[in-house]
Formats: sequence, structure tokens, C-alpha cells
Amino acid sequence: MSSAHASPPGRFEFLTRQRQRCLAQVVAALLLLSPPLVAGQGAPELRITPQRGALLADGERFVLFAEATVEPRAKAFAVAFAQVAAMDANGRALRWRTLQGDALAASLLLLSPGMSRLEPGERQVAPGGRAVLWLPELAFPEDAIPASLWVQLGLIEGGRTVAVSATASLAPFTMRRPLRLPVRGEWLAINGPAAGSPHRTAALLDDAGLEIGQRHALDLMALVPGVGEQVLLNTGTGEKNSDYPTFGQTVLAPASGLVVSAVDGREDHAPMAAPPQGGPAGNHVVLRHGADQFSILAHLMKGSLKVREGQFVKEGEPLGRVGNSGHSTAPHLHYQLCDRPDVFRSQGLPALFRQVRVRRLGARWLEAASPLEGDLIESR
Repeated sequence: MSSAHASPPGRFEFLTRQRQRCLAQVVAALLLLSPPLVAGQGAPELRITPQRGALLADGERFVLFAEATVEPRAKAFAVAFAQVAAMDANGRALRWRTLQGDALAASLLLLSPGMSRLEPGERQVAPGGRAVLWLPELAFPEDAIPASLWVQLGLIEGGRTVAVSATASLAPFTMRRPLRLPVRGEWLAINGPAAGSPHRTAALLDDAGLEIGQRHALDLMALVPGVGEQVLLNTGTGEKNSDYPTFGQTVLAPASGLVVSAVDGREDHAPMAAPPQGGPAGNHVVLRHGADQFSILAHLMKGSLKVREGQFVKEGEPLGRVGNSGHSTAPHLHYQLCDRPDVFRSQGLPALFRQVRVRRLGARWLEAASPLEGDLIESR
């Protein structure tokens, strides 16, 4: 397979207690420096992804998640800075960011011609190599939705800085009918969507371009009941699957659709144990809701699947139970909406759930919303 993984495929990690505490720490940096540019000939192609599904509606605003890729080129280069602007229909910048130094390095993936990641500290990309920039997360009020995204990279090549830019149209992702949350009760959304989520960086890059099937994926964990406002995910030592109220919870079809894949029979391993051999999704179900909308529900309990391939299921119908199979460090439900029936070889889409309540936004019920990393979400 001629591809490069931005992180090991299938590592659906769960949020530890330490990472829960880190959710409250938000570090923001605005870099206002704009270096002078030299317009160069033979500039490399710059692609912006995704073509659709970049704007996520979280219940009170729209949040942008996108990437830019420098395609292979004949000469060696280094990325000096990046500028990102989201613009309205009249070309006016609604949000603007400049990345340099450590902020830029943390957002870059530099690849050799052989599609392997460069060593830490290496900044020079050899001829034929590539660079991927995870654009900063940008948020917009509902009355100021951007119409386009402009990205410019400054590439140092042969002692000069070459300006490379691209523009992509933007539009909120829409669904004819929003999904229902595939679980009952209040759950914690972990590992995305977020700028630094391991889901977002689990990318495939080859001649077809950049694919991030898990761009908007969620890992869902149930809360320990009866502890008031505390957010506890397990009792006891957390060394047994039964310590987690998530384990054994019913998984529901988020929308009606055809079962295109149903895998069962893989063991549920102990929390924190090394992942077993086999597919990273473990026991899982893939549903096709339309020509280019698929739900993937992964890490299900062995022997719990209630559907088979080729079966048509209705919204809310039980599919199985949450387990700890595949590449999982504790019981949780991995959910992603994407445009093809493959965890990795697809483009992730924002999952819009209807009639939900997000604790971050208060006690009101929302007509439709997509949770972000760290959100507590429940459905009616």
C-alpha cells in the first residue's frame, strides 16, 4: 500500500482521567507576523481538504476543520510559515491566522519521497516529498458563515521564500434528516472533533490525495450514575471491563440503512492491555444511509451483534452492545460518519444529531448539533 499514516491506524484511544483534566486548559496563540513573499515560478500544487464537510455545527456556532497538502515537487523545500483566512461571499476576511515557529511545527506533517515521516527536528523536505498542514480550528457565529477558505504557505527553496496559495469554497454540511445519537442517556464525547484529536491525524496520503475518514469521529463513554455533577467513567480500579458502565450498553442504529458490513467474534480484551491481532475496529457494523453517507460503529462486544450483512435496519434498531474489541484501551463506542464504508480510506463528515442536549450549552434541547471533544451529550 503506497500510503503514509499520520498516526498508527486504528488507535481509537480513550480519554484518561488526566486528559479529562486537560480539557479545561485551552491555550491560544495569535501570530501577527506576515513575512514578505517572493512570487516564484513552478510553485507546487497546494490542495485543501475536505471538499465538503469542513464546517461542523456544534449547536451555537460553526467550527472549521480542514487541511492543506503540498504535493510532490522537484526541489527540496522547508515550510517557513502559513497563513489562513476564512472569507465571506464578498472576499472579506472573517478569521485570520498566521502560524510560525513551534505553532507551525506542531501543525505540520513532513514526509519523505518514500512517504515516511521525517525525524523530529528535521525541517527540510527532500525532492519528491510532501507536507500536510492541519489548519487551526476556527469558529464562526451562525450569522457569519464563511463562503471560502484561503491558505498560503511560505516555502523556502534555494534561499528564497516562495508563496504558494489555494482557495476552496465552504458550505455548512447538511443532512436531509439529522441522525439520532446511537446510545441512550448522557455520554462523554472524547477524542474529537478537535484540532489535536488522534482521530483527525489518523490520515492516509497517497497519489489519490489526503483522506481522513475519522476527521469528525467520536469516542463515546457512559458516565458512572449517581455521582451528581462529577464526570466519572469507571468504578473500582478500572482494570476490568465491568468497571465501566459503558461496557454492555446497547448500540442503536443512528439512521435507517443497509448493513454493508457486520463483523463479530473478536475477543474483548482487558482495559489497557495490548491490542490483539486483527482489524483495529474489532467487532463492528457499517451502515449505508445513502450513496455517500456511511455510519461506522466499532469496538462492539463479542457475540452481541444483532444484525447481518445485507440486512436493512430502521433508525433506533439495536445493532449490538458496546465492548472492548480491536484497538481500544477501554470500553467505548467509536462512531464516525464518512463518505465511503472504510474507517481510513474515506473522508469524514460531521455527524449532526437531532434532539440532543449538550451540557456545555446549558439545559436546553437542541434541534440538531454535532458534539466536540469533551462535550457531555444526551438524547431524548
